[in-house]
Amino acid sequence: MNKATSSTRYLEMVLALPLANRLINAKEIAIRTGKSIPWIYHEEKAGRFPKRIRIGTRGVAWRGCEVQLWLDQCTTTS
Repeated sequence: MNKATSSTRYLEMVLALPLANRLINAKEIAIRTGKSIPWIYHEEKAGRFPKRIRIGTRGVAWRGCEVQLWLDQCTTTS
């Protein structure tokens, strides 16, 4: 399997999963929003994006339900 095929399958898999009741990483948020990972951190710091939580000594994630709520708010205001 080449890299393009595995990337496409990952993208399809990620977009098929619901956000509720799970933790998601910055890469998945970037895929779902079309924004860059640095943009996510910048908006979080500015208070315009949900806060991440620590999952271990080096890992962080976001609550899927909070990200979904943020996405819903974005679509209703635009």
